[in-house]
Amino acid sequence: YFATNGPDWTDSLRFLSSGHECEWKEEASYLDFSPAYYDGVNVTSFIIGATFCDSSRQITGLLLPQNNLQSSIPSTIVHLSALTQLDLSSNKLTGTLPVFLSELTGLRSLWLRDNLFDQGSIPSEYQRLSKLRSLALDRCRLTGTIPGELLGGMKSLAYLYLQNNRFEGSLPTEIGLLTNLEYLVLGFNSLEGAIPEVYFE
Repeated sequence: YFATNGPDWTDSLRFLSSGHECEWKEEASYLDFSPAYYDGVNVTSFIIGATFCDSSRQITGLLLPQNNLQSSIPSTIVHLSALTQLDLSSNKLTGTLPVFLSELTGLRSLWLRDNLFDQGSIPSEYQRLSKLRSLALDRCRLTGTIPGELLGGMKSLAYLYLQNNRFEGSLPTEIGLLTNLEYLVLGFNSLEGAIPEVYFE
């Protein structure tokens, strides 16, 4: 909370209230989610910002989109060892994509889209996130080439969003070998060359 300038959050979402952490959430009148927004999480209750917990009261989901979070992502987030869903999208987070997120090996959904990160690439350590099904890193100021070997190793990926970055070069063939992939969005980069045939198989 304090590491991301909590007093200036758009909504406090009951953080630091006397209730249990599993009760830190608010309801909203609408949702602006894509069909694949939270793989495996029921969002029909119109939760705008929330902690989700399992039966043992461990936090499994931390969803804080569009809430004016600032500064860099705090490393203490790795203490949420049961986390499967993390959404910090559409905030004002800075710094590079944190390597330490690779320690959250149970993650199934990672959404960091639309922040103010420094230019850089996807950390190679993210290959440890072998359970990821949904990865949204669009509008993150990412540069260089799309790391095909890294993403191709994420065999569970079903939803991959990398649009509106600064990627260059050709499309990696490894992405076309992801047999579980359903959504792939790579537009508004500076990619070139032919689309590998394996993408159509």
